[in-house]
Amino acid sequence: IGAGSGQTVTLVRFASTNLTGAIFLVLYTIVAYLAISCHMRVVKHYGSVIAVLVGNVRKAGTIILSFLLFPKPFSMLYVYGSVLVLGGLSAVAYVKDLKRKAKAMLAEQHHLEGQEMSK
Repeated sequence: IGAGSGQTVTLVRFASTNLTGAIFLVLYTIVAYLAISCHMRVVKHYGSVIAVLVGNVRKAGTIILSFLLFPKPFSMLYVYGSVLVLGGLSAVAYVKDLKRKAKAMLAEQHHLEGQEMSK
């Protein structure tokens, strides 16, 4: 919250006069912290591309759920757009995995060549 812009004072006034709003603000902060922590764990353990893919699958699930709960006109453009986005992310993840495997194979090859030289 921007302390220099005067928004902090507005927030304190709002929270002191609106208990329900203050509770929602605290709950939102906790949920946001948990979501960011989970996202950063995914980035740390699986990489940024997979984290983006997981985030987009979650968003796609939300959109699908929205269509199921709140019926609206459906267009094939939704499907085409989803295929393009998920296809692009999958391609990037695949290429990144190929590069990682190639790098590992080169490292192993250099290691083996180093052992042969030392004999």
